[in-house]
Amino acid sequence: MKSISWSGRRKLACETGQARKGNTTAVSAVSPWEKRERGGLYYTRSRKVDGRVVREYVGGGLLGQLAAQMDTEERRRREAEAAAWKAERERIQALEAPVAQLCEAVEILARATLVAAGYRQHNRGEWRKQRGKHQEK
Repeated sequence: MKSISWSGRRKLACETGQARKGNTTAVSAVSPWEKRERGGLYYTRSRKVDGRVVREYVGGGLLGQLAAQMDTEERRRREAEAAAWKAERERIQALEAPVAQLCEAVEILARATLVAAGYRQHNRGEWRKQRGKHQEK
């Protein structure tokens, strides 16, 4: 007998008019609302435990709606907090840019001054006075 992949079986079941058994999502693949065999919608939460995603059953009806509303408010609060932190990082980066340019300019001036005074940089590290160049008068 020829083996059929899972997606092939699902397609075959849909074509023959068979209903899917088990848990199915009501709206989309990421929806926390599940429609079970017994009927009705049930609210679940997804969270990580030891690096794995675990779906936690919350409830159906009014309890599920309240939990969904609380989760939505919490998600909005976290998004607003993340947006505030992003704005703060951008503000700090805007303040850092002129300071970085000033540091670069000061470094160029310091190098030019040391080279003009007869120093050289040893192995990209410390500056040393060049020896052996006697100037005759």
